[in-house]
Amino acid sequence: MGDTSARTPQNYDKYDNMYDFGEDFEEDEDAFYRQDAQNKPITTTEVLKSDYPHYKFHGEVYRLLKNPDRAFVVMMFGKRGNGKSSLSIQLADYFAKNFGEVLYVSNEEFKEYEKASKSLQDNIILNGVDSDNIRWTKDLEGLDLNEFDFVFVDSVQSVGLSVKDFEQLKKQYPNTAFILIFQVSKGGDFSGSGVWAHLVDGIFEVKQFTTYNQKRFAGEATENEPVEIKGLYKKLKKQ
Repeated sequence: MGDTSARTPQNYDKYDNMYDFGEDFEEDEDAFYRQDAQNKPITTTEVLKSDYPHYKFHGEVYRLLKNPDRAFVVMMFGKRGNGKSSLSIQLADYFAKNFGEVLYVSNEEFKEYEKASKSLQDNIILNGVDSDNIRWTKDLEGLDLNEFDFVFVDSVQSVGLSVKDFEQLKKQYPNTAFILIFQVSKGGDFSGSGVWAHLVDGIFEVKQFTTYNQKRFAGEATENEPVEIKGLYKKLKKQ
């Protein structure tokens, strides 16, 4: 990651006894618990009257995310061969065709800049992706993300994106949506600090080419009635 402006991590004290946040937060424990000096509470009426810019998604994407804030954050994970890449690039194509500019960082599919792999090309063709509003690249170095409405990071581990790095990105680009793809541990859970789960609006675990949002206030798809990933792009093109 390149240099980005510093950001005080959010207050996660209520989870302190539940999760190991790892090394990301050990160096600045005081900042981790510090309250914002400019804090000014607002009333319930003010909250209800607030106008929050948001997306109006359709069909299967609505079933996953409903109508989220424009700066939503999603994480997805799943074992190799279960449809994780297929889901992510079909979502990228849907966003690009309907809502704005997309950056797709596919670190493992680029051996060098401007030279994508044959497997990425095959995956794009297989999943019906054809929007030129998607830009594909190896990493985030030297990029101005203000040019993009959606940024996919595939994967968080191969790019080397830490929790602190991501906090800085969110501060630097507060109007950008991020879709973060994670590798999995031997136990089948996502790799990395447990704090990631508290930074996102959606958690998609991909199994046998199906998925649903595990977050509490998520979309309508459930474990028993998940979104089918194979051929998803055909459904989205009809909407």
